[in-house]
Amino acid sequence: MKNQYLFITGLMLITSLVFSQKDHKLIGHLEGSKPWEQNINNYHEYTIFTNTIGNDVSKSIIKVSGKTTFTAYKYEEDNSTFGISNKYIDYLKQNGFEIIFSCNKEECSNKIAETYSKLNKLETTDNSFEPAFSNQEYFKSYISAKKQIENSTIYICIFISQGWWKFPVYRIDVIEEKENSDIIINNNNTENTINNKNTSKEKMSSKKYSYLIQAGISSYNFFDNQLYGEDYLTKTGQDATYGNLSGYRNLFGAYVKGTFFINKNLGISIDVALHSVEHNNSVGDSLSTTEYKTNSDLTFQRIGLIGRFTGKEYPIKLQLSTGIGHGNFSAYYMIKQTIGNNETQKHYEGSVNFPIVFFQTELQIPIFKGLFMFTEFEYTIAWAEEFSISHGEGKEYSEIKYNQPNFGGLNYRVGLGYEF
Repeated sequence: MKNQYLFITGLMLITSLVFSQKDHKLIGHLEGSKPWEQNINNYHEYTIFTNTIGNDVSKSIIKVSGKTTFTAYKYEEDNSTFGISNKYIDYLKQNGFEIIFSCNKEECSNKIAETYSKLNKLETTDNSFEPAFSNQEYFKSYISAKKQIENSTIYICIFISQGWWKFPVYRIDVIEEKENSDIIINNNNTENTINNKNTSKEKMSSKKYSYLIQAGISSYNFFDNQLYGEDYLTKTGQDATYGNLSGYRNLFGAYVKGTFFINKNLGISIDVALHSVEHNNSVGDSLSTTEYKTNSDLTFQRIGLIGRFTGKEYPIKLQLSTGIGHGNFSAYYMIKQTIGNNETQKHYEGSVNFPIVFFQTELQIPIFKGLFMFTEFEYTIAWAEEFSISHGEGKEYSEIKYNQPNFGGLNYRVGLGYEF
């Protein structure tokens, strides 16, 4: 029950972080479109295409500065990119905008998609928009327009793409031309405050770090045959008996992980995994029956170093990590033997702590905004001098002893995560 609460809490926390975007006040989205991502910059430089792009890009563009709002949409209910383009051209003309330039794939240079994506990049933590808007095979239409409102010029640029999915995606970029009004303040000398209204530089800082929260289900399979259910050694006084146990086999439980990425590709993780298992089996003949019951808990707490790579065609992420940590294994073992009308039971308990070194591969598949599904495969190295579960009955001391058990194993996990 404790593991279930932990898993549900993690999922609720992830879900609560999902947020939505709003349309710009000057232009809305087509009915049936869904917001995908949005960037708003108080002061930013933007490149507008004014003609078919040839070999010399500088002859086909103008650069403007001001407040920018980039909004990307998915249009899952209509496969016509031509229809999207016509609707927005009509909308812009009806609302007093002058069309600067418009073209469809056949009319535009083969450089427009790559150039547009590089010069007017929509920033995300995972570069998830690069494939949709930078690949020339997906590009369909481009529109740029302008309108004078009071003392400011407003530019609207629309880029329409199709091919990443079966349905179109499009960006609406709104640029409100203005001067930079940011002020640079020197806290050590208030007299040297500089009004930066006449400069056209972009913001001096940008977010380079991100956080990940993950929660899921974890399974663990021991390497060691002793723990899996092969050999054991029982000692009673000076006598020793060798035989076979039912073992602990695969363990299952909850998994929670937090990661801090100091940049796009390098991060530090902390995780906790809780596993448990219970098995029952029995052997016997006409004269006697022996029943076995095992119940065990396995806990990991680790810290790791992560490197990750993001796909270009589709923003799937591959993470490779390694780290160290601490493990604890506690077990309960019951043997009940029945011979005729006589019944005897022995109960064994024990626990052991051990160090861990792990190597992990993780695949993240985006679902919506920062929400993603993940699957992990892990190779764990863990060792102990010995592990014994014992009980005391009268003057005799009995134990089941595992000699130099290997607590290492293979770990497989699946779940959901959120990056912000």
